[in-house]
Amino acid sequence: MKKLWRNYKLYVEKNYLSQYKGEPKDIKFWRSLIFTRFMLFALPIGILAYIPSLTMSILTELWIVAIIDTLVILLIILLVLCTKLSIKVRKVILSVCFYLLSAVLLVFIGSIGPGLLYLLATSIFMTLIISSKAGYLSIIANLIVYALLALGLLVPETDIQFFNNYTFGSWIAVGANFLLINTVVVVSISTLTNGLQMTILNEKKLQNELLDESKKLAEAKEKAIQSDKLKSAFLANMSHEIRTPLNSIVGFSNILLKQKEPEKQKHFLDIINQSSEQLISLINDIIDLSKIESGALQLNYQKVKTIHLVNSIVHPMSKLCPNYLKFSYFFDTSHQNGELIIDSQKVIQIVTNLITNAYKYTKAGTVSLTISFSDDNNNILFKVKDTGIGIEKEKQHLIFNRFYQETNITTGVGLGLAICNSLVNAMHGKIGLESESGRGSTFWVSLPTKLDVELRPAEATNKTKLSENASKSGLKILVAEDDENNFALIHELLIEGEHHISRAKNGHEALALCQKNEFDIVIMDVKMPGLDGLAATRKIRESNNSVPIIALTAYSFDSDEERALKAGCNAYLSKPVDPEKLQNLLNKFSQISSI
Repeated sequence: MKKLWRNYKLYVEKNYLSQYKGEPKDIKFWRSLIFTRFMLFALPIGILAYIPSLTMSILTELWIVAIIDTLVILLIILLVLCTKLSIKVRKVILSVCFYLLSAVLLVFIGSIGPGLLYLLATSIFMTLIISSKAGYLSIIANLIVYALLALGLLVPETDIQFFNNYTFGSWIAVGANFLLINTVVVVSISTLTNGLQMTILNEKKLQNELLDESKKLAEAKEKAIQSDKLKSAFLANMSHEIRTPLNSIVGFSNILLKQKEPEKQKHFLDIINQSSEQLISLINDIIDLSKIESGALQLNYQKVKTIHLVNSIVHPMSKLCPNYLKFSYFFDTSHQNGELIIDSQKVIQIVTNLITNAYKYTKAGTVSLTISFSDDNNNILFKVKDTGIGIEKEKQHLIFNRFYQETNITTGVGLGLAICNSLVNAMHGKIGLESESGRGSTFWVSLPTKLDVELRPAEATNKTKLSENASKSGLKILVAEDDENNFALIHELLIEGEHHISRAKNGHEALALCQKNEFDIVIMDVKMPGLDGLAATRKIRESNNSVPIIALTAYSFDSDEERALKAGCNAYLSKPVDPEKLQNLLNKFSQISSI
């Protein structure tokens, strides 16, 4: 018997509650659970109650009651066994059935029957298993039934039991009290269920919020772990990459002090120079990444001739090509006299990074550069193709990530392609690759050449060069520099031009010397003790607007250049000083002064 009941219970619950499996337990679930429990007991209890009820109905010749009882028990059996009806339809059918049974019992049995009790129970039942609205509708239905029965009391007597048990007045009293109790109970249960629903909804909302926060925390944790791993790898690579050129610079500098053979001295100096450039390149990559991550990256759109842009890329890359590789390029010369509106320095940085990367991962064969334009000439296209090691397809989506390297067989910290990707995105362009492991790679970049942006002054495009005689005219130059070694370097770069050099060790000395003397050019270090270079420049500009001032600093952000120009400087040079750029500026300002 126990096993039979357990199987019956499992069948009913599976039949009624299977749709809620895996779903959150909201108010609909609890309403359905109440209905399931009712149906679970309704069948066995209904069968037990049906037998005496049917017997009494037959003995008293209440055939309508016998018929209704039979229909109800058959309907309960059908609702329990049928699996095709939805639970919502079952609730409605059962509620209507019980309401009809309640009305019949009230009319044909009267006050001695359970009619009034069934009507009250049906209202409560509908409120619990369907909704508060269904409960209120049942109250209205009860009111209509009571009103119809009250009107029936006014007509002559009939054989129906109800009309023999009640007078009009007594029925109005009973009906009023019943409706009052019916309303109070339904409203109370509705308030309770609505409150439970709000509680469940709020709990569900909080659970969802907690789940979202948990997911975010898990994602943040995973990102933090990955970031920590990347930073650890980055620091390890950075230590290696900085120490490698420093080892050559320091080591060969010490050897050079003892070496007297000119050929070996030149060879050692070449190694020191190469290592210095390698170190500067690494530092520039770090600075670029810092600019990008801090949001300090600024684009400098200028008009530039296409042929100048091409030459600025091709000539240096041809010289840097290793002896074991062949570098080639293709450019449609029909566009060489055209002008582009673009940040040429950023474009050069992107393409040279791609070519340098191709050199690094190509041990034999060729590296080629193709420069073309889109059909509407609004996009310039670069393709860098190599015959190197290639990249596996499943790793290609990682190649533009920071600190990522395809292999560990080469030097570098994995910043070049990430910087390229960020620069291309900043210029509203596209970058991608086509590659196959062992068969080389093709990196491509598409950049718009016409953008609606404000053009900044193109200082770099105004370079002029003097004749040999003009470059040796002997300018009076004030160098404001507090560091002895840096001053010694600037002095060596300037002394070849037979210039007359004065020195100031801080901003106060620079200001005092400018007030007492006339200089052709001032080279102003930005960071100095006391009065810094920019403050000194502003003081100088209060009385002297004609002397050209070149800002010299180890800072290299675009915002630093803007601050220097706003302070009154005419040009800007970052350390380490490029001798050619310094000479070009001297030529430019000395020529302007002579006009």
